Amino acid sequence: MSATEGTQSTHERKKLIAAIALGALAIFMVARAFISPTPNRGSSTRRPVNTAARAPQTTPTSPSEVREDPLVPPQPIRYTWPEPTGVAVGRNIFAYYAPPATNRAGGSQPSGANSPAPTPTPPPPLILASLSPPSVYARTGEFTLEAFGDKFTPQTRIVIGGNELPTRFISAQQLATTVPAALVASEGPRQVIVRTPDGKLFSNTLMLNVAPPPTPPFNYIGLIGGRRYNDTAVLQHRENREVIKVQRGDTVGGRFRVTSISERAVELTDTQLGVKHLLRYEETRANVGEAMSVRPIERSRRPVPPPQPSEQPPTNSDDEDEKPPERW
Repeated sequence: MSATEGTQSTHERKKLIAAIALGALAIFMVARAFISPTPNRGSSTRRPVNTAARAPQTTPTSPSEVREDPLVPPQPIRYTWPEPTGVAVGRNIFAYYAPPATNRAGGSQPSGANSPAPTPTPPPPLILASLSPPSVYARTGEFTLEAFGDKFTPQTRIVIGGNELPTRFISAQQLATTVPAALVASEGPRQVIVRTPDGKLFSNTLMLNVAPPPTPPFNYIGLIGGRRYNDTAVLQHRENREVIKVQRGDTVGGRFRVTSISERAVELTDTQLGVKHLLRYEETRANVGEAMSVRPIERSRRPVPPPQPSEQPPTNSDDEDEKPPERW
């Protein structure tokens, strides 16, 4: 046998051995796939079978899908839902209890029953739009008040704080009245309406503001008495602590005139409003200057008038003895 024939027989022998080995491996893998144990039916997952002949497959997206595997028989998929954790549900803080509606007889009616809608209040037949003046100072005396609006009649009257006042009818849009000083003697708002005496026609309500009048910013701290009753009052400013001396008729603060001076109080009159203010004497000491200190009350002695001569002056017995005898 030549060398060439020996080489060919060696190659053929190797091919035969490789074919037998591959066939045996294929038979072994098929037998392993059929003889392998069946997975647990209660388990929710399946173990994949690793074979060389299988192509990679994607995981099914839902339990209803069936895996297409020619070597593995289809198996039912059983999914076990997880047990609840048992967390206690607390009280809802956004829930509130609505009491049942009660009927006129006193019993409760079902929550689904419709309650009657409230009846809207009709608008007043008369209209009161504005007042002139809208505000006044207290203790300023009587004044004229004008009311403006619509649908006024000659029978309508202006009512302030429940007091019906004599009213002048000017037009269907304007009324006027004279407010007495007693209605504005103290500060505070006053209700104003327009109505007829029988109450059938009435208007809405407006407020008349009665403000406190301006007060003098002074304190009465001393008095200097004069010989001819020309007393001098010592006043001190409340803010800058300035001390001034005034007499009757003087004007202080630009608008307050001194009208009366006594040991107990000083009376000031507002020159613009005519309101009188009383400054009572305060027990304090004030320095009116480096050269003079004013005591709380300092009054000079007034001249005492001489006694009137009596009709029969008293006689003295000693004087009568010393008198010379009268001559006839």
